[in-house]
Parts: sequence; C-alpha cells; structure tokens
Amino acid sequence: MYQTRSSMEFIISRTDLLKNLQAVKNVIQSKNTNPVLDNFLFDFEPGKLHVYGSDSESTLQATIPLEVHEAGKFLIPADKLLNTLKNLPEQPLTFHIENNTVHITAENGKYTLPYENGEHFPLPPELQDPFVREMNASPLAEAIDKTIFATSNDEMRPALTGVLFHFKPDALNLVATDAHKLVKYSLLDYASEEPLEYILPKKPLQILKNLLAGQEFSVDASFTDRLAQFAFDNMVLTTVLINAKFPEYDKVIPLDNPNKLIVNREQFLNALRRTSIYASQTTYLVKLVFKGSQLQILARNEDMNSEAVENLTVNYEGEDMTIGFNAKSLMEMISHADSEELEITMSTPTRAVLFHPLDGMAENEEILMLLMPIAY
Repeated sequence: MYQTRSSMEFIISRTDLLKNLQAVKNVIQSKNTNPVLDNFLFDFEPGKLHVYGSDSESTLQATIPLEVHEAGKFLIPADKLLNTLKNLPEQPLTFHIENNTVHITAENGKYTLPYENGEHFPLPPELQDPFVREMNASPLAEAIDKTIFATSNDEMRPALTGVLFHFKPDALNLVATDAHKLVKYSLLDYASEEPLEYILPKKPLQILKNLLAGQEFSVDASFTDRLAQFAFDNMVLTTVLINAKFPEYDKVIPLDNPNKLIVNREQFLNALRRTSIYASQTTYLVKLVFKGSQLQILARNEDMNSEAVENLTVNYEGEDMTIGFNAKSLMEMISHADSEELEITMSTPTRAVLFHPLDGMAENEEILMLLMPIAY
C-alpha cells in the first residue's frame, strides 16, 4: 500500500474527464450512511488515473491515460466536481493537489475544493478463480433490457429482485420474474458445460446496460459465488451477487398452449393503450374476448360509469374464450417484444400465457415471455 503524496499536478481534457465521471457517478447514491461514498476516488499510478465510485455493493472504475509519474489516492467530492465540469466549456484543465486542497485552473477561472486521503475507500476484492465468459456488448445489453423490467420490488423475496444469469450446456439464459410475469432471454453463443447460476441486482445491471447499449466491443464477464465483474473498454463494474435461490423457472412455463393468436404488435398495443384508460384504477382489468377471427378488448370502470370496447380482426386458432389481464402488465410485456408480429398462446383463462416475437430477433438469440391472467 502506498501513501498519498502531499503534492501532485496534472493536465486533463475537461470533456474526457467529465464523460468518465458522469458514468462513474451513476453508481453513487444520493444519500450515503458512509460519507466516504459521497466522493470519487482518484487513484493515480504512473501513466494512469483510475476513478472509482461506489455504493458499497457495486463499484465502477474508469481508467484514463494520464501523464503522471507518481502514485496517490485522493477522495474528491463527487457532486461539486461534476457540477464544476458541467458548467465549463471544453478546454485543458490543470489540477494541482496539495495540503488537503484541489486547485482546478481553467482558462478564465480557478476553483478550489477539499480532498481527503483515499486509503479508506472500500474497493472491491479481487475475484479469486472466477468463471469467465467473453461476450459481445450489444447482445448482452439487449438481454438485460428485455429482462430487467420483469424483476420484483419485493425485498421479502430477494431472489426475484434481480436477474438470473443461468449458464447451461445449450445457452446462457437471463431470467427475471415477479411471480406474475416472467422473461427468459437466451444467448445461445455463451453456453457452459457446467450449469452455473448467479443472481445480479437491478441497479448495476441498469448501469451496465446503459454503458453497453449499441457498442460492439467485447466484455469479459467474471463470476464467483459472491461477486460478478464486467470489464470492457476502459471500465470495470463489480457487484455483490444476491445470495438467494432463484425459483425453478422452467417448471412454470406451460408445455401445451393450444389456442394461438398472431397479431400486429403495434396495432394491438395501441388498442390496449386506448381501452385501458377506461379500466378500473384498482385492478386495471382488461378483458380479451375471442370469437372466431374477432378479438374484442373490453375495459370498464363501474365506479366512474365508463367503458371502452375495441374490435380487431385477428389470426386466431382455438376455442372461443375470455381472458383477463392487468392492462399495465400486458402493455409492458408487449412493448418489450420488438417485433412486427407477435404470437400469443393460451390454454385456459387461469393458466399462464406465452408471448413469442415472430421477427426482429438476432441470430442465436431467443426470448420467451410469460404473463399470468387475472380473475374477471
């Protein structure tokens, strides 16, 4: 362990620094019980600056090339530094650190803020003998985006508050459920001979998704029984796993749903948006009434004496039936199925319904979406 130097100076681009600090700031909570976590950790080593942010459970590190020859660790107030940089135009900034003070010199001004010794910042431990998979950024971001919305907010059921990364011999499945809806997104390129399960919390996954979306670089994903780590570009995100048992999700997926609807996703979604305005504000119930090739969407709020009915001509094969859904959950499910046409399969008004996008999926990727009906 090295000691923080009493004096250090470096020059850095305002834009480069701001971009990295904004990414790292996403990890930092607005209110921390540990005041150390209100700060960025600036960790210098020759030729590099590592900037860390943490909420004690997750840590994001950004590495910036820098002409420095010394080592040192400094805690710098995150909000004050970020707000300063946001309100400066692009320019080189000179940082001079000494006597517990950071002096930032710009073209037309000088800004002074305090720093503290960074030795007490809680850095994550190194992963010991991890399971490692190299992944592509964009498919991983897509898989997170299509599953994370199905997680639960019930802290009494911690396993359901995260996304399961289930490595299997045929695929990596990302699975999320709140016991009413379930999404399984399969990445067929990342199978593992040995089945392995890791449950990752929502917050770091949301941050990871935003950093990876639309990118084509590779991601080194590493897992132990307690930690997960994602290294990519100039970033490293490390998070504590959820220590719980995920339910056996395959057992709730029905094997035989004989009634099949194929519908234009956007047309169906827009009809639901209109009719759901008239649903009960307690249950948000909408009823789907199937009769031959006709689908009737019905919502009623008896307390407000309001009702909406829409009729669609659809491609439906199966028995005439009426089935009820929570409109919010149904629209959320459909909105996350990026396809022109959607296949919806059903059995009875009380059993789980499956949603399959018929187009728009990348090669070697599959998605299965499940929603439970509600009584009407």
